[in-house]
Amino acid sequence: MPVRVGNGNRCGHDLRAPRFFQPPPKHAARPPIIVTHIKRLNEFYDNPDCIPSLAYAHSGRRPPDALIHPPRRMRSERREACCALLGAIAHYCDLPSMTLSVPQPDGKTRLPVRLETLADAAGLGLRRAERAMRDIQSAGLLRTFTRAERMKDGSYRGRAAIRVVPTAVFGLFGQEKRLEYERERISQARIKARETQEPTPTQKARGRLTLGGQIAPRQFTSTSPKLQPAAAVIRPPPGPTAPPSRPAIELPEPALPPRQPDESVAEYHLRLARQRLGRRPPLQNIRPRPSTTQDTS
Repeated sequence: MPVRVGNGNRCGHDLRAPRFFQPPPKHAARPPIIVTHIKRLNEFYDNPDCIPSLAYAHSGRRPPDALIHPPRRMRSERREACCALLGAIAHYCDLPSMTLSVPQPDGKTRLPVRLETLADAAGLGLRRAERAMRDIQSAGLLRTFTRAERMKDGSYRGRAAIRVVPTAVFGLFGQEKRLEYERERISQARIKARETQEPTPTQKARGRLTLGGQIAPRQFTSTSPKLQPAAAVIRPPPGPTAPPSRPAIELPEPALPPRQPDESVAEYHLRLARQRLGRRPPLQNIRPRPSTTQDTS
C-alpha cells in the first residue's frame, strides 16, 4: 500500500524547508534593527517557547472547560505562517509611530497597510493569513483598530484598519533600548529633511499666489515668446481714458488778529469765532416754514 506523504494541510508546507518572509527587491532597505528583528522572529519556528503567548494562542482562545487535555502547542504549518506574517509586519512597521503604514510622495502622509498587502508580501493566501493574524492578535503581538465610513444611504464602508506594534514585541529579544534610539534618530532625521526639502512645483505655485491674485512678473520664466504666464498682474479692462486731473489751488490762510494785552484767552477765541461768523455770506432764497397751527379767527 503506498504511503501518502502530506504537504502541510494542502498549503505547500515543508517541515524541513519552511518559507519565511523575504523583503521585496524594489523596497528600500530597512533599518538594521528591523532586519535583526525579523531574523529573531524566525526563531519561533524551531523554538516556540521564545514567544509563549503565540505558541499556545489557539488553546488560549478556547474556554477553560473545553480543555480536557493539556494545552497543545501550535502546529508547524501555522508557525510557518505566523513567522512569515510577523516578518511582513516588521517590514512595514514605521518606527516613530509603530504603525503599519507606507509613506506617500509628499513625505508627510502615511497610509495604513491592508491585510491583503501583508499576505501578498508574506507569500500567504488570504484565508491562511487571516488565521495567522488571529493568533498574532490573541498573543498580544499586534493591536488592531477597525475603521468604517458612513455612506449617504446610511450604510457603512470598511476602511483599512490601524495596526500598532507594541514596543514589548522588541523587548522579547532585548531590543527595547535600541528601539528607543532608532525611533528618536529617525524622527529627528525626518524633521530635518522637511526643513531642507525642496518644495514641489505645486507648493511653489501655491506660495506665489496671493489672496488678490496678484503675482510678481519677475517670478515667472517663459520658454516661448508667444506664451504668457498662467497668472499675471490683474489690469483694469480697456476703456475711455479719464482726463488728467488739475492740480489743486492752495489758498493762503487768513492772518489772525493779534491778541490784546488786557484780553483773556477765552475772550480772544470768542472774538475770533465772531469774526469768522461775520465773514459768512448771508443766507438767501430761504423760504419760511409754514405754520402748523390753524387760524381760528
